[in-house]
Amino acid sequence: MPPAPDADHQRLCHLFSMLPGPGNGYFWEQVAEINGTSVGYVYEKMSTAANFVQHPVLNDQGWDVTYFCTYVIMFFGGDKPELWALIARELAALGDEYGHFGALFARDFVDTAWRLWAHYTPVDTDRPASWFDAHPPS
Repeated sequence: MPPAPDADHQRLCHLFSMLPGPGNGYFWEQVAEINGTSVGYVYEKMSTAANFVQHPVLNDQGWDVTYFCTYVIMFFGGDKPELWALIARELAALGDEYGHFGALFARDFVDTAWRLWAHYTPVDTDRPASWFDAHPPS
């Protein structure tokens, strides 16, 4: 039996479940438009969340939660006031003037995704030692 998901994984799943589901095409079309991409691409990437609900580590397709986190960071990260207003409207039925509510949500979602991405991304443990006596290219 795999170990229990960590707190960040549980938080990411909780935050994602607060967003509208795939049946709310308007929300996801707006997310796509704000990000300059197609709604099909957004659906494709967000649908990978189902693979990681039970556990953040490798699933049956050989991916881990970092794949999903990459797209959370891409779609919800950055300075996107239109997205923040959209989130505020959809999550709390607040007007556009309360976009800061959506900004708080987006920041929490992205920060949580970043912590998981950094935690589960494989690293080269020999890399730090390679910097001893390193010289710039000539």
